[in-house]
Formats: sequence, structure tokens, C-alpha cells
Amino acid sequence: MLHWRDHHALQTVVHVAVESALARISDDAVADVLSEIRQAVLDALDSQSSVTFALPTATPSGCVELHPAVVQSPPDKFDTKPGAPRARCIELPESLSLERSKVVFALATPAASPGVPRRVLDLSPEPTPSSSRVLAEPPANKLSLLARMHDSPTLARIHGSLSLPARVHDSHTCNHLSREILRSIFFYLPSSTHGFFDLMQASHVCRLWRSCILKHAALWSTIRGLSAAEYRHLVTIMSRTKDVPVDLQIDLRSRPLCSPRALGLSIQRHIYHIRHLEIFLGSGQVHEWYALAQGLVELEAPILESCTIWFPTGIPLPPMLFNRAAPRLKSFSAHLELLPDICPALRNVECFEALYATRHPTETELARVTALFPALTSLILDLPPIVTEVGSAGLVLLPHLKSLRVTDSNSRTGVSVVLPVLDLLKYSRLGKLQILTPSEATLQALRSAMSHIQSLYILHAPDSKAQIGIQGDPETLCISFLSSPMKWIDGVLQHQGILRGLTGLHVGMSMRSSDWEQLFAATFPALYTLTLYICDYRSSALVVLLDYTSAKWHLPALRNLTICDREPVLDLEPFARPTVSAVSLTRFIVDTLQLGSVKAKMQLMLTMDGVGFEENLSGPETEALRCVVAGLTCRNYPC
Repeated sequence: MLHWRDHHALQTVVHVAVESALARISDDAVADVLSEIRQAVLDALDSQSSVTFALPTATPSGCVELHPAVVQSPPDKFDTKPGAPRARCIELPESLSLERSKVVFALATPAASPGVPRRVLDLSPEPTPSSSRVLAEPPANKLSLLARMHDSPTLARIHGSLSLPARVHDSHTCNHLSREILRSIFFYLPSSTHGFFDLMQASHVCRLWRSCILKHAALWSTIRGLSAAEYRHLVTIMSRTKDVPVDLQIDLRSRPLCSPRALGLSIQRHIYHIRHLEIFLGSGQVHEWYALAQGLVELEAPILESCTIWFPTGIPLPPMLFNRAAPRLKSFSAHLELLPDICPALRNVECFEALYATRHPTETELARVTALFPALTSLILDLPPIVTEVGSAGLVLLPHLKSLRVTDSNSRTGVSVVLPVLDLLKYSRLGKLQILTPSEATLQALRSAMSHIQSLYILHAPDSKAQIGIQGDPETLCISFLSSPMKWIDGVLQHQGILRGLTGLHVGMSMRSSDWEQLFAATFPALYTLTLYICDYRSSALVVLLDYTSAKWHLPALRNLTICDREPVLDLEPFARPTVSAVSLTRFIVDTLQLGSVKAKMQLMLTMDGVGFEENLSGPETEALRCVVAGLTCRNYPC
């Protein structure tokens, strides 16, 4: 019978197969694929002499199958009584329910995304042969070691110490996979609660797997979300990265048991290949900050692209940050109180984000921003600074500023807070303006100034009655109605000067029927791109929009229609996998959209971004939709 190491090798490959299947097929077919994989694994485990094992491949039906390859089970080395029957490390009932099978084989949907590189692995240095610590010990109750992965006290102690077994045996099952395939599997190995737990389990399978994990530096290149036990080994983790670019996140707010001085020295040794750096400290962790800061001032950061320092105190950053040189640093985030008067390493920063503030910043602090970041093109303020003098606009000059995001106070005095800031930054030159939680007074004041702004995005709080966004690049004016904008939409739609030059329109899925009627009644002669956002599976607005055939929408210049599941600025995860009916979408394009001539209809490009069809992708309904558009593109298709 299979040893637990061979079972873990098989289970790891099945993890990858399931992850691939979940990314390719619909929810209705997931159960069938899981059953097929599960049955193949059960057949392999029930075999007394051999197991069929190979990399999973896709069948023409979209399911995953395992190709045969005869692999002998290694002898059990843990039987102590001569003549005793060989103990099975895995015992399964004859009939498994769906939920029980998911537990036994860990076939639930993985938490990690396949598109994101695997978090780095934390393993202690290779132990000496004299060590007596052995992980490959059969469980006392003969249950699968993997089935108790998250609740085993033994494994919890192992994870806490982050040590390797002294005896790592060869496994015939694992040796059928090349190092290149193994490395790809480890990159997509799903993450459990702790960042390194799954890779630690994989490293216990055999010498080949252990060697691949320890020596492949790219597996260690993303260090974030560490547990308290893993922080004690952060120095070892950093040493495993070798010279590959590293994304490093250090969060000491939970006060893990680690040496800040050792962390600072490790940052100093590896600063030359750190690409993204994030440091989070509590307001009372002054000692930890000074220890970490020692590693940020001695050497240059040649490849550092972004840096975030969360430390809500009045202690400024050292002027010698990164030894005065970070040539590729383009994005910087920190509290305004941390900014020093002089810091040459920040002179190339193009995007600065002021982190959470408890008070409105002063004009002096805003002037310090302009002095530190002469190349600034994007500014994000948590709270707008209070401008005391109208004539102080000459104190602030950001000649390259193109984008501004500011949070209004959302009160009756909001207009007196935001608008002077816009004057201070000479907002008439801005190509993109984002205002979060604006007051009604701010909205009314902005209406008269919209001709100066090419791209405007406004996001309200959940309890607000109005919500509107106007967004796009500096060359394109795009209006985005994210929910029920009430009277604010009326004013925009009546502003024919804006609508005549409007080339892009983004429409959310939370509008009322009356809002759609007003929108359909408007004329957009130059509208080239139409984007519809769908945030859930069955949106009420979806029925209103796609089945609203009594009205006609005149869009003679429309050439691109996009239906997506994410609003670009917020970029929130959708509640479910949204779908639309291909039949309703065909009727919407043919009957509702008035694109002029038949030739214009055949020039329309349809893009489905993260949104699927209720019907089969290759069914007759979808084929009929293809016949009324010039092309159909599916990106991030949920099935």
C-alpha cells in the first residue's frame, strides 16, 4: 500500500489538477470533475501492488484524468513487530460522501490564486544526519496524516519550530516528475492558513522535492502574511531568496517574537534586490522602528519600485533613506507626519499616497509634499488639507500633477474644505480627479467646473443618496454611473456640452428604471466605448437593461461594448460569478442599441471580462450572438 509520502505526492498533483479544473469549468461541472479525480485516487489507494499515477491532463469533455504509470509502493519501515501485518497509513471507508472526500483528499477550492506567485517557503537549514527528529512517523490511529493537516498537535509543533525531518526518504512515485514540473507545481501549491505550511509538507515527501524547494529561489520571492512562528525565521527566509527580486512585507503590529535588529540587518543585506517593501508598525513601537531604520539608510535600493511605511507617529523618516538613492522608486506611501524636509531618495516618486490621518493636514505639510516629490503625477490624500488663505495658492506648485484623489468631509462645510484644495493645486490642469464621500455642496460646486476636468470620479459612502463617477484617461472623457445618482445625473445629462464630446460611458448595475429612461433619452453622438458593470449573479438592473426593449438608445459611433465584473477604481471582488443570457444580450444589441446602419452593427466588438453566459459557450444561443457582432472576446471567463 502507498506510504503517506507517496499519498502526499499524489495529493499535491491532484491539487493542481483541481485548481486548473475550477478555473476552466462552470460550477455545475465541478462536482463531476472532482468525482472523476477522486475515483482515480481511490482506485490507486485501493491497489495492493501498484498505483496508476501521472500528471493529470484534460479530456475532450473538459474533465481531468490520470494516465497510468506503474509505481511500486515503498516498503513500510515503521513496523516493529516481526510478522505483523503491514499497517496502512491511510484508511478510507468504502463509500465516501462529497464533503468527507474533500476533507480526506483536500480537494476544496484553493485559497491562493494561480496567477499570483507562491509565497516564499520557510525551512530551517538542512539538519545533520545525527539528528533524531523524524517526521515520517505513522499516526497512532492510522488515519491519514494529510486529513489531520490543520488540527494535528504534532504538525502544529512541527510548524511552530519550522524544522525539517532528519530522514527524508526517496519516493518512487515522486521521481516520475521532473524538476521543472515540480517547480511549476510548487508555484501553484495552494496556501493554507500559514504561508509555508503546504510547502513544508511537500518538502517532507522525498529528497528530490526537498532539494527543489530549498534551492529554487523564486519560490521564496514573495514574503508576506507571515505567522508569528515564521517571523522568527525571516532571516533564513531572506537568505533563501539569493539574488532574485523580492517582495517583502514586515508587519510587527502583532508583536511577533523576533529580533527587530536582526530584521534590520537582514533588510540591509538584501536591500539591493528588494523590489517592493512594506513595513507596518504600531504607534508605540519606536524601538522596533529605530532597529529597522538602521537597515534602510546604509545602502542604496537600486531596484526598489514601491515602498509603504505605516508608522503613525511624529518621528520623521531619516533624510539618508536608502543612502539617498532609489532610482526606480515610483510609488511611495506613508503618513504625512513621517515626511522629512529633505530626502533625495524620493525625488523620482510619481505617485504618493498619504495614509490614514486623524486630522486634516496643514498647508505646510502639503508644501513639503511638493518639495519632496517634484516629479509627482498622482496624489492621494486621506483628508484634504485646510487652506487658511486664498492667496496661498502660489505656495504650492505641482507642474506634473495629472491625478488627484481626495476624501471630502461629507458634511455641510465640505465645499469649504475641498474646493480651496482644488484651487491650491490648480485643478483646471488636472486630467483625473477622484473625490470620495463628497457633500452635496461639493457636487453642486463641481458641476459648474466640469469643463475644466477631463476625468472625474466621485464615490459616495454607502448611506449617501447620490453616486456618480466620471473617469478615463486624459484624452478620453468617461462618465460612470455606479448607482442611483438622483438629481446629479439630471444635471449632467442636461449638460449637452459634455455629452457631445463624450467618448466613453461606464454604467453600473444598481440604477433605477427611471435612471435608465433618462439615460436612454440622452444622445451620445461621439460615444465610442460602452462598459456595463455586473456585480452579482442576478442583478435587478440586468433585467431592466438587457430586457428593456421598448426604448431605443441612439449610439451611432459605438464600436466597443464591454461587460465586466469589476469596477476599475475600487477593483472589488464580485460576490459571485456573474452571468448574462446570450439571448437577452443579442436582443439588446439588435433592438435597443441604435447603431445606425447594418454595417455599423457589424463593426461592434463585444468583450466579456469576468462575466460568463448562462448558455453553453459553444451553444446555438452564443453562436447567434456572434452573428450580430464583429467579434467576441472572453477574458477571465468564469467557466
